[in-house]
Amino acid sequence: MAENTQPKAFRQRTNSRKQWIWFCSKKDLLEHLSPRVRWSRLTLMKKALSLIAFGFSLNCGPGASTPVKHGTVETATNASTNQSVSNDIMAREAQSNFTKVKHILISWDKGDGKTHPNAAGRDKKSAETLAVDLLGRVKAGEDMESLMSEHSEDPGSAQSGISYDVKPDAGLVFEFKRMGLRLHLDEAGLVLSDFGWHIIKRVE
Repeated sequence: MAENTQPKAFRQRTNSRKQWIWFCSKKDLLEHLSPRVRWSRLTLMKKALSLIAFGFSLNCGPGASTPVKHGTVETATNASTNQSVSNDIMAREAQSNFTKVKHILISWDKGDGKTHPNAAGRDKKSAETLAVDLLGRVKAGEDMESLMSEHSEDPGSAQSGISYDVKPDAGLVFEFKRMGLRLHLDEAGLVLSDFGWHIIKRVE
């Protein structure tokens, strides 16, 4: 029986795939099959190996965790156990790939010498209480820029009242970015990051 040359087309770039194809296409293993059946078996083998390789390229192999994508809308994260966080908003699908938001940052005195003057002597629980109160005031319709000027500790926007552009690849804190992409227009929510509490309102 003439040797079938078609399996050569299945040579793969990776060593592991080459070894599998070489092993499974050995003449002494397949010579009892007709050329048509042999070709079908090798075609199925190629597809199976491609699927396995594709799964590992997505970090979906054994023991892998679900990744948070960068450069696209994030699809997974651990929900906060803090009841003050707007977990209902954080659990949504992203509403847009681009939004504009304004926010109020409220932190607490961490004793590291970097505390904002507004947060001097404030403990974490007091910061949470204030953030929840400010969220309620924002939802009630109080002027966001006035509240930012009076309470926010964000040096980039507190006094100017500017908004931040939020998109998947923006250089923003993860929690801030995730909230910003999930808010409906004119909706406000509360999220906690390493910097403190963020009262975020979508304005565009």
